[in-house]
Amino acid sequence: MGRTAKVEDAVVKQDAEPQKKGEKLIRFKIPLGSADKDRADVFVAVNGKSYLIKRGVPTELPESVVEVLENAEAQREYAIEIEESARYKE
Repeated sequence: MGRTAKVEDAVVKQDAEPQKKGEKLIRFKIPLGSADKDRADVFVAVNGKSYLIKRGVPTELPESVVEVLENAEAQREYAIEIEESARYKE
């Protein structure tokens, strides 16, 4: 417990280009879920760079990657709301 990973430990970069100069790193943790799909590593691609992020490990990620992850979560929550509202209209 209390383990914090660096980008090199928890993120696989699929290209050799270094991250954008001056881009701030943010500590971020993707929680583990109870379903198998919620335990798998998370793939994110930003501007031609690919990342494979381990769940349950606090990781320092570029700000743009964190933004993508936050937007994906917001969209997932919105989709659930729409699905539930459609279900209760029937």
